[in-house]
Amino acid sequence: MKNADNKDTVDIKISALRILAALAVIWLHTNGTALVHPEIVEVDYDHARWFAVNYYLMRWGVPVFLMLTGALLLNRKKDLTPRICLVKNVRRILFAVLLFGSAYAFVLHIGTDGALRALLKAPWYAVTGRTADHLWYCFILIGIYLILPVLKAFTDNAQRSWVFYVLVSVFVMGMAVPTVNRLFSLHVPFNIALTYPVFYVLCGYYMDRYRNSRYRLLRLFGFLTLLLAIGILVWRDPALETSRFDYNSPVTALSAVCLFGLFFGKGNEAAGTRSGSARIKKWLWQIDRLCFGVYLIHPVFIQGLYRIVRLTPMHFHHYRLGTVLVFLIVTALSFLSCALLRLIPPMRKYVL
Repeated sequence: MKNADNKDTVDIKISALRILAALAVIWLHTNGTALVHPEIVEVDYDHARWFAVNYYLMRWGVPVFLMLTGALLLNRKKDLTPRICLVKNVRRILFAVLLFGSAYAFVLHIGTDGALRALLKAPWYAVTGRTADHLWYCFILIGIYLILPVLKAFTDNAQRSWVFYVLVSVFVMGMAVPTVNRLFSLHVPFNIALTYPVFYVLCGYYMDRYRNSRYRLLRLFGFLTLLLAIGILVWRDPALETSRFDYNSPVTALSAVCLFGLFFGKGNEAAGTRSGSARIKKWLWQIDRLCFGVYLIHPVFIQGLYRIVRLTPMHFHHYRLGTVLVFLIVTALSFLSCALLRLIPPMRKYVL
């Protein structure tokens, strides 16, 4: 999810895709919070169907972020050494976890630990995962950054067929087989320890490295068809086994790949020379730079609206319209807050 450092090297389509993924995550959490917290949002069966469908339709957001990481950092022109990963990438995410994770942990534990004890233990809670749930992505990102130099050594020297072979192997053993086991209550021990983030990172690299403008309509059709299928299945049964649409689900992976493919093709020139209005490119880049901070901070506004202001989609006569309005409010506040935080030099340099 981290952004490129210079607007002259940013693909306008990559910026647009990252912003789209950030909006998907906000929409997902806006609906997911209403779905799983009956103590603040009372919903009946029809309401649950609405929130569940909206939630699962946006599961492609995080995979797209991981694919962008692979496309940008595994680029052959990118200098990526273990030192660079540790000093630049890992350090920044660790600072984000310590700062935002500690703040969230303090709020979560002040009721049980007391103010002073919660404040002192907040950093420990943050690094041990006893903080806001959405920060799991930061821990995944740290793990990815730690192995990126090894992945880059492989992709820089591997033939296209080798990378494709690894992608298929990880997909089959890390996604397809576990899904079949869950669906049919099987126990086929045919898997590998590599997890879905590695698949998404390598897939992002592969689709960027071997851009292909063919089958774009097929990719669009595939993406919309998968979303339609997810929507129908969840609408029929909001309590459907959620693992079918986890991030290691083939359905989620294919939807993310189809969407990602819409933004990558031979028509996109090399970074720094890609087409697009300079004004639009500058505008998108400025919003693009806010996306990581928006990911970190947006739950503050969702929880604040739901728990403190008591403004939830259910407080509107038309709760569907209410969902959209709450989403827009959270989105606006998140981007504005992140823009203000980036005015603080240390925040801009070391965290956001």
